[in-house]
Amino acid sequence: MTETVLTETVLTESEAKERLAAVGISVPRGLLVTAAEAAAAAVEIGLPVVVKATGVAHKSDVGAVTVGLDDLDEVAAAAARLGALGDGTVTVEECVADAVAELLVSVRSEPPVGMLLTLGAGGTLVELLEDTATLLLPTRPADVRSALRSLRVWPLLTGHRGRPPAAVDAVVEAVSALALLVSTDRSITEVEINPLLVTEETAVAVDALMTVTQFGDAEIEPVQPRPDRP
Repeated sequence: MTETVLTETVLTESEAKERLAAVGISVPRGLLVTAAEAAAAAVEIGLPVVVKATGVAHKSDVGAVTVGLDDLDEVAAAAARLGALGDGTVTVEECVADAVAELLVSVRSEPPVGMLLTLGAGGTLVELLEDTATLLLPTRPADVRSALRSLRVWPLLTGHRGRPPAAVDAVVEAVSALALLVSTDRSITEVEINPLLVTEETAVAVDALMTVTQFGDAEIEPVQPRPDRP
């Protein structure tokens, strides 16, 4: 017999980025290829590139990503190594240059409260810095901007020690687009963009995790009646 059950699925990075791009969030151009095809993909995208293992979460923590590759032999070697860490394929992406700051943007379902949006310092220092602000969705762009101002990394976004300021408006637009996505697609229960690379001109979701839930049919073993005792 079958029974309708709620299942939880973690999307691949490429699937997550497709959903983000559909609502206007910038993502790097990338190709999912075999390790042997990585060098050709790098030529198509244009050097320098980033090579990532596929099917591995929190890639930086386990050495599953190599950035700034500007030599095809290096691309091929990185792809061979990283392909063995995942499912045998790799993602070759354009390299986002001149980042002013790295941010964490996440949304998660917290019943019975609702959907919580977290903004903070991102990249590999996210746990070390513990610099975050949380908002309850729905929220306004002005609230997002205020949350960004509350972060210790805010000076980086405004131009610290003579460095160029970041595209704060682009960050607010990306966060607002993500908030709209999770409010219209109720199957999404969690999203993490880390990092959101912020340059002088744009904000790019370089890595993304997304969890969705959906109803489906599952085979259930019927309970056999216990035989009557004599």
